[in-house]
Amino acid sequence: MTTEQAPPLTISPQRTAGDPGASVEPPAGRWRPSSAAAKLLVCGVLIASALVYLVSTAMSTTMVYYVTAPELKSGTGAAARDQVRLAGWVVGPSVERQGNSLRFAVTDLMSGEQVQVTYKGVVPDIFGDGIEVIVDGRYAREREVFEATTLLAKCPSKFEGQEPAAAAAQS
Repeated sequence: MTTEQAPPLTISPQRTAGDPGASVEPPAGRWRPSSAAAKLLVCGVLIASALVYLVSTAMSTTMVYYVTAPELKSGTGAAARDQVRLAGWVVGPSVERQGNSLRFAVTDLMSGEQVQVTYKGVVPDIFGDGIEVIVDGRYAREREVFEATTLLAKCPSKFEGQEPAAAAAQS
């Protein structure tokens, strides 16, 4: 029993792209996308661009920079922005309460420089002289006062600086 194989199909060199049954491929090393692949690529680039734009605008409106008291008073760098965050210790006895309004001074431990702060709103229970605070707001340079919109008081740890046995006995 003999098996005969059909000869491989070849295209004669005389055929051109316009001839029926002829296939012309691009030169080796060059890829030509189909129209569906090109559309998919364009859509992917547009979606990625839209996502980058949305993330960057959302971050720029919600981002708040930490500044030190000297940076705040100099007005350079991040301190020149409208909304900044300042951390420091409440200087005692600088706390003045008038209704729901509060005025106090915050000192920067590194430089010793003080900034006057005004705040209207709910005051944390532990707020007082010598407490570490974080305030968000803007610096009114003409009045040299930091106008806080948010006031956070850091709670000192009752276990700080104690021996492990003494800390375990308190809990």
